[in-house]
Amino acid sequence: MKKVTRSGWLCLPLALSVVALSCNDEDSKTPPLEEPCIGEGCLPASDAGQEISPLPMCVDTTGEGRAVGGDCGCGGLWQCEAGTFLCVGGTPKNACGGCQSLSESLGAPCGACGGGAWACDGQDALSCEGETTVNVCGGCLPIEVPVGASCGSCGVWSCEGAELAVCDDPGLNACGGCAELTETVGAECGACGTWACEGEGQLRCNDPGPELCRVTRLIVMGDTGEANEAQYQVSAAAQARCDRAGGCEGFLMLGDNIYDTGAESPMDEQLTTKIDLPYANLRKGPPPEEGAEDTRERMPIYVTLGNHDLGGAGLNSAQVQHYLAYSRANEWFYYPSEFWHLQLGPVHIASLHTNPLAYGIPADLFEPQAQLIEDMLSRTTAPWTVVFGHHPYRSNGQHGNAGAYEGIPLDLDVVGGGFRRWVDEELCNRVDFYFSGHDHNRQWLNSVPLTPNLPEGMGTSPCNTHFAVSGAGAKTKDLVGRGNDTAFEDATKEGFLFIEFKHDQAYVEFCDYEGNVDWSTTITK
Repeated sequence: MKKVTRSGWLCLPLALSVVALSCNDEDSKTPPLEEPCIGEGCLPASDAGQEISPLPMCVDTTGEGRAVGGDCGCGGLWQCEAGTFLCVGGTPKNACGGCQSLSESLGAPCGACGGGAWACDGQDALSCEGETTVNVCGGCLPIEVPVGASCGSCGVWSCEGAELAVCDDPGLNACGGCAELTETVGAECGACGTWACEGEGQLRCNDPGPELCRVTRLIVMGDTGEANEAQYQVSAAAQARCDRAGGCEGFLMLGDNIYDTGAESPMDEQLTTKIDLPYANLRKGPPPEEGAEDTRERMPIYVTLGNHDLGGAGLNSAQVQHYLAYSRANEWFYYPSEFWHLQLGPVHIASLHTNPLAYGIPADLFEPQAQLIEDMLSRTTAPWTVVFGHHPYRSNGQHGNAGAYEGIPLDLDVVGGGFRRWVDEELCNRVDFYFSGHDHNRQWLNSVPLTPNLPEGMGTSPCNTHFAVSGAGAKTKDLVGRGNDTAFEDATKEGFLFIEFKHDQAYVEFCDYEGNVDWSTTITK
């Protein structure tokens, strides 16, 4: 049989079989065709006589499951063309195998700094992979410091924009730590306290409480017992000064309260004429409103005794009993014992009996009075301590310095040598103030480490206690110069010392007999 080929459809094998049957011989055997099958179901007449070749079949060798008529691409069908699968119709799939259009080109640079490449994220999406150059602040340049690590005193490295790190350091707080303080150091709190550091990150209210916060004002003067006009003038000026300040708590009477030989009994008229009457005008506390009656209680007088209170030379110790009895009968005259101490708000006062200390007679009163100071210091809660007595430790007056009284530089007990050593050991650098009289003038001494008119090597202990002489309560006596450095000294006018204590500050004035301020200073704790 001859082969017939064409570009159109081939005769189906079934049609060929029909044609063959029509041509069979009687024995029903199929002889070789002598003529081509032409007509319906056979080759067209134009192809007659040509050799017929079957179309090649498409076989899927890819393992992808291709089949003629199967889906391919995006909306296409597989067809077989000359033995080859062709996807007909639809559109090609994207680079990731999906049918959606990709927003970027696969493999193109990506990322904030262009260090990554677009990669398939499923069939229809891309993701940026491999970006390695973005810094911790979101920029592209290298950050040379470890962001988040400590720096400075209290700071950490932090981003400032995308390309820069800065040390965000607030610095140490007022307590030397890094924690944020909730209050301001030094600001007021409580009754009269201030905020203070307690460690590096905590504060405490340094509040002493209402009792220690109250203001306490005192009048300080001695050598008053003259019952003269000057004594009354100074008393009136003292009351006026207290009233201007808002009221005083008391009056420290520094000895020689009765000239010349003291009280002879508890009923001695001199107790009335030289103590009671001159100071009957002194009232405790704030003044009344203008025009209102003054109903204030009498101002307490806190007493020590001088040499003239005990016979002139100060040796008649039996007279002490007269003052003790007078004190029991008069509440405002505070003299509970030969030496004593008492706290008044923010100040603790102690009264010495300096007659035996100044001359060493009797010698057995040094240790009991040392114990008095120990007892005061161990018990007190006050921020300020005041010791007062009649005899001075330092003075530019006639009586002069302890250890060289009357200008005799022998440092013997009889000229105050024992008292000097006692003050050096018991008062210096331990109490805040020592007030005395004896010399009839007013002096505020600068604390110095040596007694100027003693031999070298004597009286050289540093002493940071404040010393004052206030012996001009009724009369004055010239300064003679004993080599002491003074901030103020005057022997021309009678007057008094006024001092106001707050829990952290002492304000001091020397006033004259008219209440004028001659000198003042402020001392801070």
